[in-house]
Amino acid sequence: MSPAGVTWKKQSHPAELTALLWMSLAHGAAGAMFWQYAPEYLSFEAPGYSLTAPDRAPTARLRAVRRAIADIDRIAGHLPIEVPRAEMAIVYSGSSAEMFLYGGEHRRYLDDLLGIYRTLWTHGIPVDVITPEHDWSPYRVIWLPNAALLETAAVARIAGAVQRAGGPCVVADGNLGSYAGNGRFSYAPSEGLAEVLGVRVADYDRFTPARAGNGVLSSRYGHLTVPGPADYATLKPAGGSRAFATLDGAVVGVEREDRRLAWITLPLAAAFGGTAPPALLLPLLAGHGVRSPVAITGDRIVALPRRSRDGRSLLLVFNPSLRHAAAGVRPAGPIARAADLLNGAELNVGAGGVDVSLAPGAVRVIAVD
Repeated sequence: MSPAGVTWKKQSHPAELTALLWMSLAHGAAGAMFWQYAPEYLSFEAPGYSLTAPDRAPTARLRAVRRAIADIDRIAGHLPIEVPRAEMAIVYSGSSAEMFLYGGEHRRYLDDLLGIYRTLWTHGIPVDVITPEHDWSPYRVIWLPNAALLETAAVARIAGAVQRAGGPCVVADGNLGSYAGNGRFSYAPSEGLAEVLGVRVADYDRFTPARAGNGVLSSRYGHLTVPGPADYATLKPAGGSRAFATLDGAVVGVEREDRRLAWITLPLAAAFGGTAPPALLLPLLAGHGVRSPVAITGDRIVALPRRSRDGRSLLLVFNPSLRHAAAGVRPAGPIARAADLLNGAELNVGAGGVDVSLAPGAVRVIAVD
């Protein structure tokens, strides 16, 4: 039971609730239901898990949600919006997540997966989250974060994808086949893929800033400094493979010569504070034909390209912080006109894009022609 018989927590900011509502809309939701409108009396999910006060009086959260619903009603003629097809997918491995759970690091697996997703989302790159049982053929790139345990079916899926003409390229970071399908430690990691990838694991190690070395991760995409502790394996390329990344001179990234399968043993999200570094991730994906559909300059915002019911191009622009944001938004394609659908204002178009200003946690819906 929670202290005092209730669940205490930091209250959600009203902008967090409205941002979640808009994000659901942006990713194809037909509707949303809040848990909960009024406080319930028969559980420990209290106080504060509601839009109203205990006496049903409106709170700042309820007023913000009502304003967001009114804004959504203003763009009803554009709904439902079309979500672009993802060219990339991240694979969730339930068995790998279970291995981390047994090791007492149940959050680690999900945090590393979310760290890859977070970088893609903040750069407007559509991405699906799938499993080894899904069809991988529609994608250009399949990303495997910390696939520590590779079942026979998963190995066959990966090998089939990279060996099939026109199939997706596969990239893995962190653990890859450290355990066999029966749960034992692998003596030939990456389990089942060593010959397909052409690699031998020479040793396991951990980088810490206090030890010798500068933590410089070098690749064809440039040089990055690892800011904190990070686990990694050192690799020996074999057969038709080559090194593409080193950490202080030790090989930590290997790819096939045809670049259809690559593995960087450094878990990118964990090594870089919870978010995979865009300076590495974005050019790596661009090399496989997956690019951000919009460029952002200035403060940190998120712009998601969508298409309205009548075929018009839309930009859903989010300020995910609780600070004011000002930024330039430049879609990949040319634009001649832009209008803010929530306030009806025409926006100045210059240098192929528009400049936007957003209040803390605010959302803007921009139609571009």
